[in-house]
Amino acid sequence: MTHKSSNLFLAAVFLFAASLLPVSAARAAESFSPTIKIFSYSQYLNGSLGVKGSGSGTIINSAGLVLTNAHVVYDSDYEQPYDAFVVCISEDSKELPDCRFTATLKRYDEKIDLALLMIDDQPAWGSTPSPFPFLDYSHGNDAADGDEVTVRGFPANGGPTISTTKGQVSGYADVDGHEYLKTDADIDAGNSGGTMLDSQGNFVGVPSYLVSYYENSGRALKISEVAAWIDSNDGELGIRNAGAREKARAIWQSYHETSTNREFVSKQDPKVRMIVPSGWIVLDVSPVGVAIMKEDNQSASFTLSISSNIFDLKMTKEEREEAFEKIMGDDAYDESEFIKVGGHDALHLYSEVSGGSNHVVSLSHGYKDINITYSVPDADKEVVEKDVEAIFKSMTFASPDADDPNPVTRIDEPAYSFSIEAPEDWRATIDDITGKTLAYLTRATKTIESLKVYYSKIYNEIDYTMEEGLEYDLMHYVMFGGDVVFENDELMLDGLPGWIYIYEKEEDNADYKYASVTVVDPEYEIYFDFKAEKSEFDAQLPAFVEMLKSFQTKRFDDYNPDWDKELFDPANKGTYRVPHPGDSDSELNDIKGHRFEDSIKELVKMEVISGYPDGSFKPENPVNRAEALKIILQSLRAEQEEDGEESFEMPEDFNEFSDLKPTEWYATYVAEGVEKEIISGYPDGTFKGGNTVNLAEALKMALIAHDVTIWTGETDPWHKKYFDAAYALGILPTALNDPAHLLTRAELVYIVDQLVSH
Repeated sequence: MTHKSSNLFLAAVFLFAASLLPVSAARAAESFSPTIKIFSYSQYLNGSLGVKGSGSGTIINSAGLVLTNAHVVYDSDYEQPYDAFVVCISEDSKELPDCRFTATLKRYDEKIDLALLMIDDQPAWGSTPSPFPFLDYSHGNDAADGDEVTVRGFPANGGPTISTTKGQVSGYADVDGHEYLKTDADIDAGNSGGTMLDSQGNFVGVPSYLVSYYENSGRALKISEVAAWIDSNDGELGIRNAGAREKARAIWQSYHETSTNREFVSKQDPKVRMIVPSGWIVLDVSPVGVAIMKEDNQSASFTLSISSNIFDLKMTKEEREEAFEKIMGDDAYDESEFIKVGGHDALHLYSEVSGGSNHVVSLSHGYKDINITYSVPDADKEVVEKDVEAIFKSMTFASPDADDPNPVTRIDEPAYSFSIEAPEDWRATIDDITGKTLAYLTRATKTIESLKVYYSKIYNEIDYTMEEGLEYDLMHYVMFGGDVVFENDELMLDGLPGWIYIYEKEEDNADYKYASVTVVDPEYEIYFDFKAEKSEFDAQLPAFVEMLKSFQTKRFDDYNPDWDKELFDPANKGTYRVPHPGDSDSELNDIKGHRFEDSIKELVKMEVISGYPDGSFKPENPVNRAEALKIILQSLRAEQEEDGEESFEMPEDFNEFSDLKPTEWYATYVAEGVEKEIISGYPDGTFKGGNTVNLAEALKMALIAHDVTIWTGETDPWHKKYFDAAYALGILPTALNDPAHLLTRAELVYIVDQLVSH
């Protein structure tokens, strides 16, 4: 079972170490060690890259061919290679490695745990050495028991620079039919794929794994085994992800520019500019943030990050402080004050800790939040505080302090092929989505209401029921102290099965309520996490349900017969079931789970519509002219009756159409439609009530009936002005935009329900 976060602890611990912050020296180096550092990246469905870890490698020919372990370049959980690789070279063991190269995976073999990368021709900056320094793997000299050996690489316990340790060969080990050297040389996670040399400097082995962290007994694959594999065609060919490679190169190019120019400028609005003080090194750069550290005192650090709050909330100082306390708790920091940063009021919170103080600075610039964290060690307090003050004075904003100029209310995720639409007072973040997040939506309010959509890939086949999935989540993901108030395992979104649970939890100074939804498809679990203050939750729950029912997937477009038909039946496409507190079944027997179930129920409640004698509504049947006119005018009648006005009646002398008898069930509606100039007949004098209605015709009828202001000029085509008005009101269902589309009964009900709501 795959869920939001789960890891298995392996008995054999591979030496593939993740790095929180990639580091590099912003310098060129043409004479360097053949032992290199490798960063491996995964590309997420949203297109962003994430560092999955780092390992070591050895350049083995003058063209830049790199030998490393397969587990450095291969994601065993997802059973596929990583998407991009960065190669870092070291000219001086005292200096940080220079990460200016990307590399392409040529071949890998999980059985022998080896892989070959080729350094790409185009570096992120500078030039490409020709020839590359390299080590000969084909000399044929295997190390013997008792021989002195040296291990070179980038272990986690050695810091960011290259490390060299010495020991001896202490025996041999057979692993899956391949011979390994045992060694007592000090190695650690991160040495994987690196270099083992004998006392004459010959390349004699590839460090690959530890037996345990306690004994620190390392294993290195013998060079004869390595040479035999390199000269064979064993293993799998690598897959080139050119887009991910270019993104990785851009990351390091941006890093190089920041380090060289001593200036950070964010790539996105508000395009914050910040000067890096002398004596500080750049640790990490992204389009929306930077991290730096004092070179001679690593306890002094400074991080700036930019995120969307989507709306310009124009919060007062007091409101910002209150909101921060709700999120962090009023005891998260000892002191608070307001300072100026880049001409803006900023909330500054700080606490004294052992050896120094920790600080948070929060400010808004239009629809963006700028969050800063920094640490001031007591040993260097005056210097660091002066440097931080200089950073604040250097900060400027290139874009206007304004609300989002391009508000987004609809998310279309092409990689996963789904869409989701936000209600009118919600917006979606698209410019700072990273990791496994697919969408982040918030409401225009000073209270806290948000919806996060993210995913996890299913490693193997689905071997659990939705009931078991719900039970697992309740056991593992309801935070300590949470009180579950609702749960259901019969949820369905556009034909995909899943579950929902709602729980309450007191956090710091506020009570929160959460709704967590999981839907499952053959490859992924998709999560929807909704959060609101308890006092606001019930009022916003319908908006959350509305967003869930706007979810549309194209998963069934590529239906695979091997899928579990019981779970993933194409016939369920378009079916929605979102059980929640207060939800009740309609008397209509064929609308449960329909995308527009809520609208149908609402108009039934208003007595605008009713079903057929057999208890059905037939939501997918095309609606004809007579039915459409009745639904539209009945919605108007319901509004009139609420306002105390008299409803319309059939004129005694009405005889407008040759094919309409006064006794027809819909004659009254036709008469009223003519009087209100909602409808007209055909040139031959007929009404043809049984004819179907397209979207353009229905829009014109509905908008005129509800007195929506329509531009009086002429448009080409004629229906454009009606669509313009509909778009402005937001009354059209998702993806419904073809004027000639023959409207279904449910689609018309949705449009009318939206009009009534407006």
